[in-house]
Amino acid sequence: MERRYAFQPGDYAIGENEKFYSDMAERGWSLMKRGRWLSRFKRVKPEKTIYRIELASPRIFEDKGLPEEKLSLFEDCGWEFVTSYDLINVFRAPDGSGAPEFYMEPEQQAETLRGLRRSYLSGIAFALAIIVVYTLIFAAMSGGINEFLSSFWEEMLVAAVEETAMLALCTLIIAYGVWQSLYGAVRTAILYKRLRRGEPLDHSPKNRRIGHKVISGALLCLCAVSAALCLVQYIGVDRYKLPQVSDGPYITLEELGWKGERDDPFGNEQEVRVSTSILAEHWDVNEYLLDGDGGVWIYQDIYRLRYPGMCTDLAQAIMCSATFSDMENFVPISIEGADAAWYTRLETVAVCDEYVIYITYSPGTIEENAMEDAARAVGAIISRVTL
Repeated sequence: MERRYAFQPGDYAIGENEKFYSDMAERGWSLMKRGRWLSRFKRVKPEKTIYRIELASPRIFEDKGLPEEKLSLFEDCGWEFVTSYDLINVFRAPDGSGAPEFYMEPEQQAETLRGLRRSYLSGIAFALAIIVVYTLIFAAMSGGINEFLSSFWEEMLVAAVEETAMLALCTLIIAYGVWQSLYGAVRTAILYKRLRRGEPLDHSPKNRRIGHKVISGALLCLCAVSAALCLVQYIGVDRYKLPQVSDGPYITLEELGWKGERDDPFGNEQEVRVSTSILAEHWDVNEYLLDGDGGVWIYQDIYRLRYPGMCTDLAQAIMCSATFSDMENFVPISIEGADAAWYTRLETVAVCDEYVIYITYSPGTIEENAMEDAARAVGAIISRVTL
């Protein structure tokens, strides 16, 4: 193998990066290119090589590379320019070549950290700004900040039940990015203060930063596990054409006494979708019948929770994020076999043992007997899940 890749220390770890590249050269791997997370090396004869990193410190919207005159000065002093990525510029020289250090005074090198520190702080500020902007937008759309926060957490609960692994993966990725940015900003600030106090940069540090590595490694491992679970759930999704007679914990319109031809005017496939997350099994069913002069349609979301204690919370979350109604429009109704049930014009939510049932049902006319029709539909589903 003539080439290899290896994870490199973060941009904030200047001394660690210099030691990392020197150690690789001593083992016979010469740096070719530095990327965002990985560095590429080529096989060479083992040799003792000194590496040094110079940080670019551009102003906003300026090129991040070093000025040509600075590159020429370093080369004239015996330093070979190797590669650069973002603000990091890597130079090397043979051990014992006599190439002078970039800075004789630590205070001078401290000034080069301004760009790196600004980069970390800008990243954190940008992330916070995006969160604030989206919060304000959705708050305005939701009728206020209180309404937004309420609906947000309710929708997150529904998402956690349906896509547990995906939500966990997204959360962990965000957590990893925030952790790395905060850690980088703190490390850069500490190094800046030390250099300003006149302490020279340690080009061969012994501190392995075990705490940071453990936390970062744990987050990455959890990301990998969550990604694997996402893949398993995606592969395990079962989709099939809706049968005339239910083969699961749902009901068909024919079983409710409706006759007609299945034909969705919106072009949706009338199918059953069964998925399994960490927290629940989920049946997602839709059906539309042409019946006489009008249409009859029903959408069903049936959840079988692994932790029945979550059923009431999930039912409340569904009502808060319902398609056609607000939470305050749902009224309690009595349905045989249900532990609790709530109804509004088109939607009904019920809890039965470890099941949460959510149907959106339009039985031709929604003016008369709509509540009775909905209760009958939910009752038919409950009779199936309690068999």
